[in-house]
Amino acid sequence: MLASRLALAAAVALAAAGGGATWSSAAGARGGASVPVAPPSATERPALLPELSPAAPDPRPSALAARLGAAIDAGGAGPGVGAVVLDPVTGSVLFGRNADVPLPPASTVKLVVAVAALEALGPQARLRTVTVLDGSTVILVGGGDPQFDGLPNLATATARALGARGLRQVQLAVDLSRYAGDSVAAGWLPHYVAEGDVAPVVPLEYQEGRLSSGTGPLRTEDPADQAAEVFAADLRSAGLVVSTAIERQASAAGDRILAEVDSRPVLSLVEQMLTDSDNDLAEALARAVAVRLGDPATFLGGATATRSELVRLGLDPTGLYLADASGLSRLDVVPPMLLARLLTVIAEPGHPELRPVLEGLPVAGFTGTLAGRYRSGPAAAAAGLVRAKSGRLDGVSSLAGTVVDTSGRLLVFVVLAPHAPRFELAEPALDNLVATLAGCGCRRAPVP
Repeated sequence: MLASRLALAAAVALAAAGGGATWSSAAGARGGASVPVAPPSATERPALLPELSPAAPDPRPSALAARLGAAIDAGGAGPGVGAVVLDPVTGSVLFGRNADVPLPPASTVKLVVAVAALEALGPQARLRTVTVLDGSTVILVGGGDPQFDGLPNLATATARALGARGLRQVQLAVDLSRYAGDSVAAGWLPHYVAEGDVAPVVPLEYQEGRLSSGTGPLRTEDPADQAAEVFAADLRSAGLVVSTAIERQASAAGDRILAEVDSRPVLSLVEQMLTDSDNDLAEALARAVAVRLGDPATFLGGATATRSELVRLGLDPTGLYLADASGLSRLDVVPPMLLARLLTVIAEPGHPELRPVLEGLPVAGFTGTLAGRYRSGPAAAAAGLVRAKSGRLDGVSSLAGTVVDTSGRLLVFVVLAPHAPRFELAEPALDNLVATLAGCGCRRAPVP
């Protein structure tokens, strides 16, 4: 047992040392673009994370129940709260309320997608976008990379390959056959795209379909057309004549590859997805898992593939229902206990491939979507002690991750508030609840 705690402490401490960015989600009700947040001054900063004690005593469930129950009953998070606290070393349930009740997870469901992507694809896998040639038609084949940072490089390489073949005038087409089904999930509100929460899910996007204009919609309703237009402009800048009409055309096995470009590795995409709560990356990774496992590349196929990976890890997905991968859908539900068990697996030293999940979890008061939280009031005492994925929908607030208590004990926690008041009230309530857990200690009586 001591060896297990030492290994777990080392894994979490290493993950904590890796975080350094100071980005926070914009204040939209469903997450969105990230904006800089000033980090705490050096005098404000506690250690990230404090030294973990491998011999820390087990918390007393009765003491935890008294303190956490009182914090939940204070009502700030609304009625029907589901909460779980686990010892990740022993798997013991230290606290539970509505633990097995399926509840809306909001963006904490990205933890499930992160694990599925790392397990099915591997940390070093990449999403590849290619161009192929069919006669005088260049086909831009969507590979599922929603950021497509390599678009300029792909255009340059494609123009060079066309020049080597003596082609200076081409038709441009896009291949969107990697995905099937709807591009907008059941349970998404109509304004999600316009307000910048997510782009329609297609296999060809550029910068996640974001629009540069300061007014009007924040995302395009046709990400593939936007990406193709940017690509065509880059080809023209390289001296090619490109027809103005952009066709939709599936590539064929015999088409010659002109050029290709890869995304960043999956481990990096997972870390960004968790740190910034990136909805587009979540949807793209779920589709990639579906393709890898041979399921349809649809919302349902991504959910099916994700569920398969949980089962393969020995987890019971009873009560899990996913209409999407980002947590934006009001139809998504997950039992708090499932998320807690998943976090326990993530923290196990026996799963080094899942380390990017720990590294991507925002640190309270310092990074990602928690950079602007745990800065004042009772929750400030837990700054730097909590690494967690947050979730926010109108009327839903959630938080799931790890915390170190005053005894130096690492604990896993999940809190889902399905009927939360305004997030300005609910999020401080959840933060104070987790700070109560961090400050408890709640030691068992020493063994004589």
